[in-house]
Amino acid sequence: CVIAKNGKRTVILSNSDIKVMNLPKNLSVSFSDSSAQYQVDVFAAESELKDFTVALLGAYVDASNLSIGTHSVPLYFKTLNQYEVKCSSKVKVRLQSANDDNPPSASPTDDDSNNG
Repeated sequence: CVIAKNGKRTVILSNSDIKVMNLPKNLSVSFSDSSAQYQVDVFAAESELKDFTVALLGAYVDASNLSIGTHSVPLYFKTLNQYEVKCSSKVKVRLQSANDDNPPSASPTDDDSNNG
């Protein structure tokens, strides 16, 4: 039996809806545009779409072949048999050394209030 994918729903994803997969251990990642939104069209039978949520998409970017710098990468989705997903958006991510993302913090000896 083949379910006709005759319904359509457009959803908007934000960075918080996207996981970063396969990030090399020595790197950290951030989204270049913190307020970016991504349009995703989801096609399925109307009966399937009524229960659809953004979480079902399992949106992610693959960082396995990325190095330090800013990259524009495709958005991927986990396989969902009942849904057809279309998205042409690219996600801009910035990778940096994991040691660079924690700015040095002042030690207690640097605090003038402890000197008196």
